[in-house]
Amino acid sequence: MRLEPPASGDPRDVVRALRAAVLGAGPAVALGGADLPGDAPAGTAVVVTTSGSTGVPKSVAISRNALIASAYATAARIGEGSWLLAVPATYVAGTASNQD
Repeated sequence: MRLEPPASGDPRDVVRALRAAVLGAGPAVALGGADLPGDAPAGTAVVVTTSGSTGVPKSVAISRNALIASAYATAARIGEGSWLLAVPATYVAGTASNQD
């Protein structure tokens, strides 16, 4: 599966890229990392680079199914509809909160 950064750093471009990746209509999205490979494992929606709090930052592949399950679990907990978590999409929680 192809891995590409969003068209720009504009949050709207990030959300568009994430939506396309989750729906299977676009490439996997590379967020927050440099020197990432051009490919990701099949089923990957996004690759997020961690902060490296326990050492060197690592890139983590998050599957489409994991993001969908996260959205359903959040909706079950706080209610359906749209919600806002004011953190960047380059945080794992920010990536999950951009799925509406």
